[in-house]
Amino acid sequence: MTPHRRGSPAPASLGGVLVIALLIIAVACGTTQSPAPSGSAAASPNGPSAIPTDVPTPAGSAGPDVSPSAPPEQTDTDWGRIWDAVPPTFPRPPGATPSEPIGRGPSSAEYSVGASPVDVSDFYRRSLEAAGFSTDVSGPLEDGSRVLESVGVEPGCRIQTTVTPLGGTTHVTILFGAECPYR
Repeated sequence: MTPHRRGSPAPASLGGVLVIALLIIAVACGTTQSPAPSGSAAASPNGPSAIPTDVPTPAGSAGPDVSPSAPPEQTDTDWGRIWDAVPPTFPRPPGATPSEPIGRGPSSAEYSVGASPVDVSDFYRRSLEAAGFSTDVSGPLEDGSRVLESVGVEPGCRIQTTVTPLGGTTHVTILFGAECPYR
């Protein structure tokens, strides 16, 4: 980046730079999920397998289709106000598929992943920290769940990611805070 010179436009905000970086990752990785080849991170009949750590963080469509010009609505929850979807650039583990809610109230997105809760929570911690968030992980709780509380650089921007084991798969519930920019 070139130094800021008097009379030239101000440098982009850190949030803008992060959005551009996520868009570059999304384009580089593609935005569709293809069937997992043999030997990949997909679930096997013997149980979930690890999410690869040597692949770039994929960013793909993570919720309902939402026009970039019209962000989704917002909902008040016990946790706080959330977007009713996550942005298309929000990270999603390889092989994650949209999932039905498991009865914990409104969410921004829910997925089923054929990997262990440890691997899924590690994936989200790494992905969100790479996007500039600071993340604290709680757990495992009594049911084996892990909760990630992530705070962004934008004032009030926070994300809660709950990772729950469900008999051979892992369920992910995301609350994407309404104070986070939806882009």
